[in-house]
Amino acid sequence: MMVLCYEDGSLRVVVSTANLYVDDWENRTQGLWFSPRCPELPPDAMPHDGESPTMFKKTLLRYLNHYHLPQLAFYMERVKRCDFSHINVFLIASAPGAHFDFDWGMTRVGSLLRQHCCIPPSENSRWPLLAQASSIGSYGKEPKLWLTGDFLHQFTKIKDQSQMLSSPAELKLIYPSLENVKQSHDGLLGGGCLPYGASAHAKQPWLNQFLYQWKATHTNRNKAMPHIKSYTRVSPDNKMAAYYLLTSGNISKAAWGSINKGNKALRIMSYEAGVLLLPRFVINEDLFPLSDKTHRLIIPYDIPPIKYTSDMSPWVSDY
Repeated sequence: MMVLCYEDGSLRVVVSTANLYVDDWENRTQGLWFSPRCPELPPDAMPHDGESPTMFKKTLLRYLNHYHLPQLAFYMERVKRCDFSHINVFLIASAPGAHFDFDWGMTRVGSLLRQHCCIPPSENSRWPLLAQASSIGSYGKEPKLWLTGDFLHQFTKIKDQSQMLSSPAELKLIYPSLENVKQSHDGLLGGGCLPYGASAHAKQPWLNQFLYQWKATHTNRNKAMPHIKSYTRVSPDNKMAAYYLLTSGNISKAAWGSINKGNKALRIMSYEAGVLLLPRFVINEDLFPLSDKTHRLIIPYDIPPIKYTSDMSPWVSDY
């Protein structure tokens, strides 16, 4: 994340999937979200003035405060003095620790989708979750321990969902295969941004059934390996999307958290930042169109995604 401060007192927030490292900005697919310029509030304004409908300002201050760094005090004061009212996305943050509220990681995603995701309940199980990342975590001996358990449950919540789904939505993990990386701009070196290890994959061979290739022909990013991380749900006919989440968080317990079965605390290991685009706040519609050019949501990879063939294996950094 960047907080850019201007001489006129305004600021801009940038959420990026790219690190400040030269290789991340050449021959890779990344995502960046730029806030509108947030002007300085009048001198007599209160710190809570200038809030957005998505409570972006409050969430940003909570995230920055969680670093406990005195160097950030200056930026937090600047944030308090600026008008964020034109921001139309939700900040989704993770911070290390045990959390008992719904303000962090995957429980924040689930809480917001429960309030605002407009997939009809009768269709919910038919809208797959497309989870796309540059690294894969360690999930355990079977998918229900986390991946198709708490993780899938939180990312597929919807409004008016009175009970648990009898059949959960399908999960599709988009992550490059060895063959995808071989044909990248940099050949095998293109896998330098994909730090999934062979030893981790050997412990979860069941993962292959969920894997889909990196194909991005319509955006001309097919050979630019993905360091971007994004999550969305698309309709069965691939014409609509329910939301789009652009984030630094890979598909891992460290990034999204794991729920302690005893005290229900969400345990997170890393700092992450992302933005959740919900159509009601962005285009004042229930769903994002994927083809209509007026309000079209542009997703970097091809939809529908293409499953690994039986002879394919995921890229591992050992290659």
